Amino acid sequence: MIRLRILFIFFCILHGLNASTQFSVATDGSLLRNLSSQQKFWAFGQTVQLNFYPSADGKNAIYTWVSYYTTGKFKNNFTASAKDAATNPQLIQYTAHTDLRYRHLSVGWKHYLIGAYNSENIWNIYGYGGFGLLLGKATNSFNKEVDSSAYNIEQPLQGSSAFKRLTFDAGLGTE
Repeated sequence: MIRLRILFIFFCILHGLNASTQFSVATDGSLLRNLSSQQKFWAFGQTVQLNFYPSADGKNAIYTWVSYYTTGKFKNNFTASAKDAATNPQLIQYTAHTDLRYRHLSVGWKHYLIGAYNSENIWNIYGYGGFGLLLGKATNSFNKEVDSSAYNIEQPLQGSSAFKRLTFDAGLGTE
């Protein structure tokens, strides 16, 4: 249902543009690496970008993109301590396995500093800036059952949770 709405909005935007407006669709692959010492993982991704070129000079564009990545996986070791001195054993070692997934939506403006989108120069250089929404989902599972009523469990908690973050996207590019 959501896909149909997005497709409908896309066609409404295309229909509303005048005949001289041009657009392009591009895709790329990417590799995401988290460098945090406790959460190192790799994830492969793809970005689908739609560019609208409303000006005749080809120097400006409005872009929108959707990026999505495979699930990044990492694990950390923890120790749960007993809440009561009579509980045996006093310490339980466990491993938390985490799956982390990212999706990113962005809308912004692109300006060609050298060249233009329709230029036949060898190199075109552009800058872009926009705002986006980063959607994530984290799932934690433990390698053994730890009773939270008898033991103090460190972070992370077992289960799944989703999060959203606003982003400011800026960069330089070449084509």
